[in-house]
Amino acid sequence: MENKLNHAAIEAYATGLTKKLSQDFFSTADVIRGEEILAISPVKQLNLLIIKNLFQKWKKETSKLQSPYFNYEAAAVDEAFQQFVNTLSKNIAIKKSHFDPLLLKAAKETMYLVFKPFAFYSKEINNPEKSRVALSELQDMRKYIKVNDAMLLALIKRFQEEELKEVFNDEAFSWLEEIYEQHPEKISYANMLQQLNEIHALEEHQIFLEVAPPAAPSAEVEEERSGIELSEAGPSEIQKRQVTVASPVQKEEKRTATQLYEQHLQNNVTTLADIHSKRPIENIKKHISINQRFMFVNELFEGNADAFNQAVDTLDQCKTKSEAMELLSDRYGNRNGWDMESEEVIEFMDIISKRYHQ
Repeated sequence: MENKLNHAAIEAYATGLTKKLSQDFFSTADVIRGEEILAISPVKQLNLLIIKNLFQKWKKETSKLQSPYFNYEAAAVDEAFQQFVNTLSKNIAIKKSHFDPLLLKAAKETMYLVFKPFAFYSKEINNPEKSRVALSELQDMRKYIKVNDAMLLALIKRFQEEELKEVFNDEAFSWLEEIYEQHPEKISYANMLQQLNEIHALEEHQIFLEVAPPAAPSAEVEEERSGIELSEAGPSEIQKRQVTVASPVQKEEKRTATQLYEQHLQNNVTTLADIHSKRPIENIKKHISINQRFMFVNELFEGNADAFNQAVDTLDQCKTKSEAMELLSDRYGNRNGWDMESEEVIEFMDIISKRYHQ
């Protein structure tokens, strides 16, 4: 059986953990300060990720400091600004309403980093707010990662080998995929699981879903397809067919998203109501119900609503159904490890297909 992350359970646990830690701390304090963030929980990795998210917000805010009247790049200004940043970093004071979102995000990131590092680094690289990944950002990230950092180190090394300071998100993700394929994740999370469980109840079976691999066609099915009964075939012929029985499954795995979707339609009876419902629509997002959106965000986009919205907007700009389907498969399905024949993916493809005449 294959273990697949239970994104809904991760979201629920991170929410519960956030509520517990936040209530415990703010029951006796109005604000939380830097040194207190580093001790908010016994899980050092969680505390560091809160700091990471805090300083990412700080960098985003300071990047807006531009003016046609003042030279922010002047040496004296830069020196004074760095002193200001250092002073401000020693005077962190965050109220509960602003701290909880930071804590919740860090809690979810901790879960992914601990139990599925590839998913964590994929989300960091595929940041919808940026089109490029910078070496300096990856090196900064090292300060906050204390577990499962092998892929991060390998990615930094790749940048250095290529002598590049930044690359587009797609290229960085391709490198990450290569690193993952060459060095599959070897993680041990028993100790971290115990630490998290001590803060807020958590068991391993909550984190993963067991997904059974698709069953290979039986020899009888293969014989029925060829019109030859096993009883009528000689020993050598039977042996040949038993050896090649998995080939149809292998071929099926290589089918494109469009082919998979068309096969799905062929396998289901089409009614007049179905034909009417499949008339082209003008906008994908407007035809996704609240329940569908919740399902897609949690089951396909790991609870990341921004990533879902960006994906829908991008798919809406495709010129043909084939282009949209292949983009869906390559950019989103492969990266997020979707089962392209799952009910959620098929339902998502069904909505997308209605956007196009062909």
